[in-house]
Amino acid sequence: MLFCCPLPLGIFKGALGPIVIHEKWPEINMHTRVLDKVVAMIPPNASVATQNDILPHLCHRFEVYLEYKPGVDYILIDTRLPWAYDPNWSPIPGGEFKEELLNEYGILVAVDGIYLLKKNYTGDIIDPKMLGVFNGLRAKFFSGVEPTNSPIWTEIIFTLDINWGPYEVFFGIPRDGFSIVFEGYINIPVNGTYIFRITSDDGHRLYINDTLISDAWLDIPVKREVSVNLTHGFYKIRIEYKEIRGNAAIKIEWKTPFQRDFIVIPPEFLYYELP
Repeated sequence: MLFCCPLPLGIFKGALGPIVIHEKWPEINMHTRVLDKVVAMIPPNASVATQNDILPHLCHRFEVYLEYKPGVDYILIDTRLPWAYDPNWSPIPGGEFKEELLNEYGILVAVDGIYLLKKNYTGDIIDPKMLGVFNGLRAKFFSGVEPTNSPIWTEIIFTLDINWGPYEVFFGIPRDGFSIVFEGYINIPVNGTYIFRITSDDGHRLYINDTLISDAWLDIPVKREVSVNLTHGFYKIRIEYKEIRGNAAIKIEWKTPFQRDFIVIPPEFLYYELP
C-alpha cells in the first residue's frame, strides 16, 4: 500500500522517491486512540518531525518530515511502532535518545512509549489523565540491574508486550544494565484459577498483593508460567524486570478461567491508581 497525500516538505527524499510503502493500517486500540489525541495537540501550522507509521495522521500538513529535522516545532515518536529507531528515518537524531536533544526540546507528552517533544518547552509533562488514560501500570526505570534507589524515569504503560530491541529505551536510560518496576492494580473479573505467563529478556519477578509468586531473576532470557487462585476484585500487582545486555523485551500474558489461550493482559484490567 502507498499512502497518497499532498506533498508536504520532507515526505520524499530525492527525486520524489516514495518511502511510505507496504504499511498496514494500525489496529484500533487504547494505544492508537491516545496517539490520535497526541497528534491533535499539535497546532495545524506547526512543523513536525515524525516516523513513517504516523505519517497518515500528519500528511495533510505542509511541514512534516520523516526524519530528524533540526529546528522543527515538534518531534513525535512512537516507540511501539517499527520505524521509531531506524537511523535513516527516525525523528530523533540517528534513532537514539541522546540527552543533548533536551537542550532544545522539552517533553510535553510521555505515555506508553508515545513521546511528543516541543521546541523550547520548559513546562511539566501532561498528566496522562488529560489524555483520558486511567488504565495501565506505572513503570519506574532504574539505572542498574537492581531496582533500588530513585528511578530515573517514570511513565504510564498499558501495552504489556514491549520489544525495545538493542536500542535506548529513553533519555538517560542505558542500553544495557537497567531495570524496571511495573506496578499498580489488576482487576480480577471472576473467581477462579489464573495463569500468568511472563516472557522476558532478561529476568523478572512477579508479585500479587506483595507476595512473590514467580521468581525468574536470571541473567538470561526466560519464560515462566504460574497459576494463582484469585477471587473477584482488585489486587496489587508488581513486575520487576532487568536487562543485562543485548535485546530488551518483556511480554506479560494471562489465561483467565474463561479463556482457552494466553493473551497479553488487556489494559482495561490494569490501573495505575485504584478507580
